Amino acid sequence: MLFKSPRESGRLVQIFAYRDFSLYVFKGGRGDSFKLRGGDEERLLFPLTGEVDLDGEHLGTRDMAYIPPGEGTNVSLKAPTDVYIASASSSSAARRFVKRFRGARVVESGLDNYRRTITVMIDVEDKAERFLAGYTEGEPGAWTSYPPHRHDNKPEAYIFYGMGKGFGVQLILDEEREAAYIVRDHDVVLIDRGIIRT
Repeated sequence: MLFKSPRESGRLVQIFAYRDFSLYVFKGGRGDSFKLRGGDEERLLFPLTGEVDLDGEHLGTRDMAYIPPGEGTNVSLKAPTDVYIASASSSSAARRFVKRFRGARVVESGLDNYRRTITVMIDVEDKAERFLAGYTEGEPGAWTSYPPHRHDNKPEAYIFYGMGKGFGVQLILDEEREAAYIVRDHDVVLIDRGIIRT
């Protein structure tokens, strides 16, 4: 399912809610702020552009904070920023932690027209119960998820970024459907099942 980048600014906007997995975005400028209340979900908060202050902790572009269930937080924007929040129900007893983009593990993957750089932010060793997360950056015109792979029963969201005025193509295939989406900067594709190729 394709969700075009929301245009609203200055408020928290829900991009999608699928079962107990949700994605939100807050687009704003320096001095804007919002509060996340504690609930029964764990959250990942990450600015794709700009920077934020998270209860006194600075997050730069593509840094990522894990916020456990029951914990609220105050978010202040320090520059024009697009900050995303992924949310999923959880019974995790983990503590809040921050992963820095610059210190994250980097994996070079693929060859030729499917070469890409993967920055692993939330991995299986981390204390997040429901999330794996990272950033994949490919070469212009190259595939970023080749060979195609399946994610049945594991919903996945792709947020496209850094494309400027360009565009990409997201393919999702399974036994019941074939979907192709033209994607642009900050569009989101939710993949609930099927074979993925980007």
